[in-house]
Amino acid sequence: MSLFICSISFIILWEQKQQFVSQLIDFGDSLVRIAASNAADKILGEEELVLFQLAKNLAQNEQVLFAVITDHKKIVRAHSRMENVGLPYEPPQKVTVLQAAGPVRKSIIRLGEEEVLYFETQVLYQNLKVGEVHLAVSQAKILKSLSDAKFFVVMLTLVVIGLGSFSAWV
Repeated sequence: MSLFICSISFIILWEQKQQFVSQLIDFGDSLVRIAASNAADKILGEEELVLFQLAKNLAQNEQVLFAVITDHKKIVRAHSRMENVGLPYEPPQKVTVLQAAGPVRKSIIRLGEEEVLYFETQVLYQNLKVGEVHLAVSQAKILKSLSDAKFFVVMLTLVVIGLGSFSAWV
């Protein structure tokens, strides 16, 4: 009985993880598209302060690790960390592509010990590429919640087994 309860619980948790990751991918996709649509004229007008504010606003969400806006030469024009502005953008090394088709390229990269969702898209002005937007979104919050839920399922199963054993003994 306990094996059945644990199995069902972990299947439900796995399904929830898939749904949460899918929602996080949609979130990152939306953010990077909005940033790209707002950045084109700012890149062309060399409005560094407005671009920096855009990158900073993107990174205000606790799940966004960094936001980068580059020009067509891949020079960082805005970054959520000011010290990176003006430097050539170096894309992450180990990239596992989730989806390359469509306007937004979705990947998984490694930042330290964490696997991070990575989004990139072109900034277009009248169908000409004037730059790119890169965004990294953490999955840590989701993974922490799922870890807590797994612990709860195991503890609940142990309590049910204990109560069942005690009632059978009495």
